[in-house]
Amino acid sequence: LICCGDFHPIRDKKDLDAMTVPEEHKDMKDFHKYYRGERQAPVNTLFIGGRTEPWNFLREHYFGGWVAPRIYYMGCAGVVRVGPLRIAGISGSFSPADYFRGHHECPPFTDDTKRTISHVREWDASRLEKLQEP
Repeated sequence: LICCGDFHPIRDKKDLDAMTVPEEHKDMKDFHKYYRGERQAPVNTLFIGGRTEPWNFLREHYFGGWVAPRIYYMGCAGVVRVGPLRIAGISGSFSPADYFRGHHECPPFTDDTKRTISHVREWDASRLEKLQEP
């Protein structure tokens, strides 16, 4: 399963507080059950981050990694091989004002950095542009 953004891997209230969504849309859903091992994804799941993610958590996995059993985050810009397929993805949304800036956001996040942390950066895009066949 491939999820292209807004996966919302929310572990706890701290993750909800880090998101830039209206209060009425802040809901735990059920990812925390997968994160704690109470449930297991029925199929391997691959995802990239969207605009409204808990970036405090995803930034801990900047280069990608397993966020729960059978659930893999591709990082800010990542590539994986699944059988004969090579899948590349870049997380976030485009903002011309931040594209050429570095990743400067760090906790504790302000209202402004909660928004800008999700913006795609040239650095991440350039890593994917350099991909070549082995």
